Amino acid sequence: MTKNYSPDDNNNPKKIIGRNIILCEGLDAKLFILHFLGTTKYVDLVDLKDDGVREIEIRNFGGNSQLTTHLMTLKSLDGFEKVKSILIIRDAESNYESAISEIKSALKSNGFPAPNSVCKKVKDENGIAIIFCYFLLVQVN
Repeated sequence: MTKNYSPDDNNNPKKIIGRNIILCEGLDAKLFILHFLGTTKYVDLVDLKDDGVREIEIRNFGGNSQLTTHLMTLKSLDGFEKVKSILIIRDAESNYESAISEIKSALKSNGFPAPNSVCKKVKDENGIAIIFCYFLLVQVN
């Protein structure tokens, strides 16, 4: 049985506080992105303390199977009307083709257009830019 999803499940604010949203798979990815952006020239653009609107907000969408539900919830949150872009970052597990298919399916089932390929931008009817990418974890001995 699938658990009902709530925006609080993944330590996300109940309203959107960023104009550009990065949706990432898992808390570790969120913390990595926050740390990375927080140590670059983008530090002033990132929502590090949830203390007001910033240019970039990083949200943990949970596991790969929760992306569809998270996108649906995201569209209903206060502040969504101010969003300019959504970047989805997730692990490809062992099959990047499946990851791409799942991301596209989640986008389309929520009324978003899906880019044709990785790191390509497409805009929806409201001008929101949609981009996705994935990563493969490689074990080094």
